[in-house]
Amino acid sequence: MSGMVGRSVVDLVARSPDVAAEVGAGMPAIIPQRWTPVPDARRSPSVLIRRVSHRPGAGDPRATMPRMSRTVITFGTFDVFHVGHLRVLERAADLGDRLVVGVSADALNERKKGRVPVFSERERLAIVGALKVVDEVFLEESLEQKRDYILEHGADVLVMGDDWAGRFDDLGDVCEVKYLTRTPAISTTAIIEHIADL
Repeated sequence: MSGMVGRSVVDLVARSPDVAAEVGAGMPAIIPQRWTPVPDARRSPSVLIRRVSHRPGAGDPRATMPRMSRTVITFGTFDVFHVGHLRVLERAADLGDRLVVGVSADALNERKKGRVPVFSERERLAIVGALKVVDEVFLEESLEQKRDYILEHGADVLVMGDDWAGRFDDLGDVCEVKYLTRTPAISTTAIIEHIADL
């Protein structure tokens, strides 16, 4: 066993996962990587092979593991969906690997803006959920629950329009907070007012 001490990587074959106990106290501390069942024609049942390393990073599976995904979460009413909505969602999606969108409930929108949305919450959920850049949608029922929504969906980044700048800075302890500038001269309210004037 002493010949193994100088090797950076060794393969240990054993019937028991407790290899450290079998090789004895003379073995230096090892970093386990994985156990893989390997059929052995001479033995039954299969033996277990574990590759171990004496040097951090040597053969470390983390070197070849895919990067952890980054989840972005954003919120909005998305009523009378327009290109400004699309642009902000595309920009939010570019900040991570997965985009989750909270669509404001009808009742929440009425409390926020003093009017009922043109499209119902069910229709707005369907519209936003059909977008290629959106991975998941859910109904946002309260502005005060943003922290709960962030934790529930495992979000790493919260994205809001710059009209909310500073409002959610206190959530910086659970995720990164970013405020994006809105597309100029485009708003749902302006569109609704323009249509009403036709």
